[in-house]
Amino acid sequence: MNIVNVQNSSRPITIKDVARMAGVSHSTVSRVLNGVDLVTPATRARVREAIDSSGWTPDETAAALGRRKTPRPGPMS
Repeated sequence: MNIVNVQNSSRPITIKDVARMAGVSHSTVSRVLNGVDLVTPATRARVREAIDSSGWTPDETAAALGRRKTPRPGPMS
């Protein structure tokens, strides 16, 4: 697998970076994350490997924007 190094960048790693690392579209990464069965086991493994090696974690604010819902604010301090 040809993994592109995005870890040394000063910006946060995005789902598109993970897709580039795995050699798939960002839609395929989304399908893997959401458990859609249309992704082959080999592709699913490549995406999981890219996620693990990059240290990417979902950004809840970005996910909420994708769903067109804003996240609930945390407890007031």
